[in-house]
Amino acid sequence: MRGLKTIFCASVILFLSACSTGGQSDQGGSSGGEEEKKSYDVLFIGNSFTFYNSLDVLTEKIATDIGIDMKCKAITMGSHTLLEDADENDSLGRKIDADLKNHQYTDIVLQDKSNYPYNHYSEFREGVEKMSKKISDTQEHAKTYLYETWGYNSENLTEPIPTMEDTIRYNSKLVGKRYGLTVVYVGQAFTYIYENHPELNLYHQDNKHPSYLGSYLSALIHVATITGKHVNNVKYQGEYGVTNEYGQVTFVSEVTRDILINTAEMVVYGNN
Repeated sequence: MRGLKTIFCASVILFLSACSTGGQSDQGGSSGGEEEKKSYDVLFIGNSFTFYNSLDVLTEKIATDIGIDMKCKAITMGSHTLLEDADENDSLGRKIDADLKNHQYTDIVLQDKSNYPYNHYSEFREGVEKMSKKISDTQEHAKTYLYETWGYNSENLTEPIPTMEDTIRYNSKLVGKRYGLTVVYVGQAFTYIYENHPELNLYHQDNKHPSYLGSYLSALIHVATITGKHVNNVKYQGEYGVTNEYGQVTFVSEVTRDILINTAEMVVYGNN
């Protein structure tokens, strides 16, 4: 009887030990409940609002900073529209066609000419429709996003910046819902900073394109939207002492970084 008790006690000890280690095997395999780390392969399709300050590079660096495996690439041309991007007879359209046929992405971001969601709604909607079809015809699992850009003043656009952005946001939301695209609400974040932190200039000297701070904010919002991860632990501040081709300092102070992070968190998770 004593021998049976000894065997029983030993069995209980072994069972409890296995439970405490999550049933890990001697070969060091991971437990069944451990999630496999996801990798992201992201393509940005757009124009100067995307290539200013290399949004794709910034997005990748910020994602990497918080431990996300993300590779980003951009195919862009200044002043280009999504209708032109979808045209197989257009030089950039042919480049996009070839890329989509030869590479599978996890996520694709579409950005139209900046005023199209504002005052060229029909062309904007048609461009999104045609690009969405091109993506669905070539990509097996890619999720598509619509980059909502910001309001600005120019010779032909004199409406208040928040009013212009409100129209862009509304139309982006409409088109995104119609074609099943997730909207990346960068313009909404620009408006918040414009109204609440006038000391931060998100605009290039032409008062239209993004400054380095503007692109940094955009990258934060893209990372959070695409991955569903919070960005409040981002430490990356850019490159100290370096200026880009536009003469802008590519560095963000801690105070400014935290304001931009808080804005990105508020916009992304406030819209979900």
